[in-house]
Amino acid sequence: MKKLSFLLAILATASMCLASCGGESTDTTTDANNTAGTTTAATTTKASVTNPLDNNTPDTTPEFVGPELLDGSKFALDGDLSEYAGLHTVEVIGEKAAANEEKDYTHKKVTFYGAMTDTGLYLACDAYHDVYIGNGTGDWWTNSNFEIFIGASNAQKYVYARGIDAECETSGDDVTAIMVTEELTDGPTVYHTITEMFIPTDYLSDSDIMYNTMDVGVAWKTIGDVIIGGAAHVGPDGEDEYWVPKGTWPNGTKPIVAPSGIWLPDDFSFDEAAE
Repeated sequence: MKKLSFLLAILATASMCLASCGGESTDTTTDANNTAGTTTAATTTKASVTNPLDNNTPDTTPEFVGPELLDGSKFALDGDLSEYAGLHTVEVIGEKAAANEEKDYTHKKVTFYGAMTDTGLYLACDAYHDVYIGNGTGDWWTNSNFEIFIGASNAQKYVYARGIDAECETSGDDVTAIMVTEELTDGPTVYHTITEMFIPTDYLSDSDIMYNTMDVGVAWKTIGDVIIGGAAHVGPDGEDEYWVPKGTWPNGTKPIVAPSGIWLPDDFSFDEAAE
């Protein structure tokens, strides 16, 4: 009898264990309020996401290449600007004073040229002006001059007149230049001056060059020869003797010189320059 009771007890205990284990294995529903269940699901999802940084697929994005430099051998300092044909230019064109029609400077203008070449930076300035100073007295800026500032460092360089029949002077040995001035007997202005400037690549800072382009501020000036229509306008009617393209300043926001010419900052894009 005792053996029977003991056997029944063992059977009852085994039945309870089987019922308990069978219940857990068949319950696959996660309670929305069960914190442990939510955490487990989130962890599983996170582990299944592919990390893009672990993707070994090579980057096929093409590297940007700037416009090709021009052939520097096609440029010369000779007073002839035909090598700039087809390149973009910027200019200052004279205007009348709004409040004083007697101040009419529409006959004056200056056009700036630029080109990035495989030998260096070429620039030119073609000015129609009424005053010429080139007697060589005083500082360089007291004579008719073409002034530039290059890049973020604002490296200042210039060419200035020493007389119509004399060679011009420059800011240093890194700048070679020519300045040709003629008196006009029946032209729109009294004088016409073409100034050309060259700076070899070895004298240009690599930090100022980006994709074969450079920021170069430009200005033409003769003391007492004013114009309306440029960025400088200190006179009572907006006139100034510092002829600077609108939207720029020589040692501030500068035009951009590329192989395609010289551009105002708002007009330049690599797509436009490549056309």
